[in-house]
Amino acid sequence: MRKFLRDNGLSLTLVVITLLTLSGQLVVGWHAFNEELQDYGRPSLAFGQYLTSGHCIEAVFENWESEFLQMGLYVLLTVWLYQKGSSES
Repeated sequence: MRKFLRDNGLSLTLVVITLLTLSGQLVVGWHAFNEELQDYGRPSLAFGQYLTSGHCIEAVFENWESEFLQMGLYVLLTVWLYQKGSSES
């Protein structure tokens, strides 16, 4: 297990960071969208309904446009973490 973590540290770290930030964005976006709906007197959406709404999809794709920040983070992480078979490590 220790060897697996060492050999795949970069990939595992990036997957965890991506999942955490995406989860945070989805929860915050859901609450913000429901507040907007309440301002207009419309019923709130359940989380599952929000995931398929245009608001959620648009927010996720706008966030993913920040690929320059993601690439910068990737470059910085390759300085400290190791990935077996990666030419950057």
